[in-house]
Amino acid sequence: MTHPLWLAAAAGLAIFITLFWYAHREERVRGRWTAAVLRALALFLILGGLFLPAFGRGGPGSTGSVVLLDTSRSMTLPASPRTTRLDSARAVVRSLAPDMIIGFGADAAQVPGDSVDGITATGGATRVAVAFETARRLGADSVVVVSDGEWEDRQLAVTLAERLGLGVREINVLEPPSRVGIRTLNVPRQMRSGDSVRIVVEVFAAGPELPDSITVELGTGGRTLTTERIAVPGSGRSSRVFLRFRPTTPAGDGEWRRYDVTLDAGADPYGTADARTAWAEVTRRATGVVLVVLTPDWEARNLLPVLRRASTAGAVGYVLTAPGRFVSMGPDPTAVPTSDVLADARAADLLVILGGGDRVPEELRAIAERQDRLLVFPGRAGPAIGTPLRLRDGEAGDWYLDETIVASPISGLLAGLAVDDVPPLTLLFDAEGPSTWTPLRARRNRQGSALPVMTGGMRGDERWVVATGAGYWRWAFRDGAPRQLYERTFTGVAGWLLENRVLRMVQLDSDPVAAARPVELRVAAGVERLRLVVRDSAAVVWTDSTSTGPAVRGPTLESGTYRLEARGMRDGTSFRIERPFEVVDASRELEPRDRAPELTLAATASSLGLGGAGRRRPVWPFLAAALLLCTEWAWRRRIGLR
Repeated sequence: MTHPLWLAAAAGLAIFITLFWYAHREERVRGRWTAAVLRALALFLILGGLFLPAFGRGGPGSTGSVVLLDTSRSMTLPASPRTTRLDSARAVVRSLAPDMIIGFGADAAQVPGDSVDGITATGGATRVAVAFETARRLGADSVVVVSDGEWEDRQLAVTLAERLGLGVREINVLEPPSRVGIRTLNVPRQMRSGDSVRIVVEVFAAGPELPDSITVELGTGGRTLTTERIAVPGSGRSSRVFLRFRPTTPAGDGEWRRYDVTLDAGADPYGTADARTAWAEVTRRATGVVLVVLTPDWEARNLLPVLRRASTAGAVGYVLTAPGRFVSMGPDPTAVPTSDVLADARAADLLVILGGGDRVPEELRAIAERQDRLLVFPGRAGPAIGTPLRLRDGEAGDWYLDETIVASPISGLLAGLAVDDVPPLTLLFDAEGPSTWTPLRARRNRQGSALPVMTGGMRGDERWVVATGAGYWRWAFRDGAPRQLYERTFTGVAGWLLENRVLRMVQLDSDPVAAARPVELRVAAGVERLRLVVRDSAAVVWTDSTSTGPAVRGPTLESGTYRLEARGMRDGTSFRIERPFEVVDASRELEPRDRAPELTLAATASSLGLGGAGRRRPVWPFLAAALLLCTEWAWRRRIGLR
């Protein structure tokens, strides 16, 4: 039953009960109809009190007098050549003359009605659902939303408004512009000169009249490296473009270079999303993970991407195709001189060797013996190169993983993974020699004793892991738990091997750094007398000479380009590090955003009836009813009725 009908029924029922009682049940004394009126009013207030308006501004009955004003950062963008979106929104709010204003961005809060001109747009998101909840909690039955229409949570907000029975009328302060921008830019932190490097750019588009195609350009130092013409995605959609190039040789062992990705002029009329910048270090030699494949199989293809993600300096791979001939792994395989492969293996933070036996070049064997971080896949019986382990003759068959996850440095990564559906290894060796830990064990045909599928050990500062089985790549070929097991196992192994193996004594925890968040730095163990300096283009913005690590929290910076300088001592040797870095806006408020037509929702009965979420229920009708009943009792006593 709707609001007016219920009030009418309450009035009719109160009159009927009162007339019946005083006409047929009470004595006919003078003044009884005055008591009847008092009782009828009291009954009406009791029966219909929940549907009457509450006193106070912004309560039920204030439908149309509550305005939700968008105060997110996108409102600082232009609505016309002379005004911002927020200026236009303020004018709309003044014309509506609301009883209540609620500003919303990442959160929502009520603002005084006389301070519209003082409202600023600083929100890092545009979430309307929280504003609907706030308005409903304050007693509003309907609201007017004044914004630029670029809601992040439109579907959630519409569902919530319908559940609350909230009436909504949306007013957009501008026509949706057509914009094409760069959403994400993925650049390797470290590159080696001469390698084929791939940069991934995500292009996003929004608006009614988008161009058919657009040019994505990659440049550095004022030079254009490559361009790609791509089809513009539909409104509200994105597409990825891959830009490939080969870095030139740096002047020294390495140098930091700024890479700029830009779109056609006018792609974004606001100029906030049509360019992105990233810094990368270009070196002469690989200093991350180096994978040398002596026995080509499916393992190398699946292992290299995992190693690249595990190392901040990336990973490179080389395949031995003939004695003395190596080919690089990647989208553009090229022949690589053996001397270059050996030089990279010598400089690597982590050396990974896949294969063994008589295929190991003597020079590589000597490098492995001196390498302090080593991952080996021998694939055959005999000594595991560079480690104190020796593998005994292996047994072919189906080696299924044991369900028990063994305590190890990487057991936290493997906890909770089901191994029932993981394909078996095809071969497993028994290892002889000292070992420290093993993450997993396997049984042949799920019977007999369990053997380690890999084992790790330490000797002073040296760390090594030997994969004692064959066929790990079969895990990566199946979706779900098997692939997760493969990625987590070898990510954890690489992480343990690279732990404390930091060529740079101080590193950024994230690169680029998000604006409005502190700069996080990681400091290598054993660093002393550390002095940190952050500069912008004009002056020093932050210094610290008290922190020693392992983690240092730096300043909170605005968007822009900065330079980090670090000086200190480790093991009696001084070091000095200088590198540029970029601070970028982490929110997507200023990027192209898809917009839907203006929303209009009517208030439903659920917002007016009993239990309406957030509705302030009136108390005064029941207080007035109690007063009327007391007055009726006193009047009845005066005219002689009991």
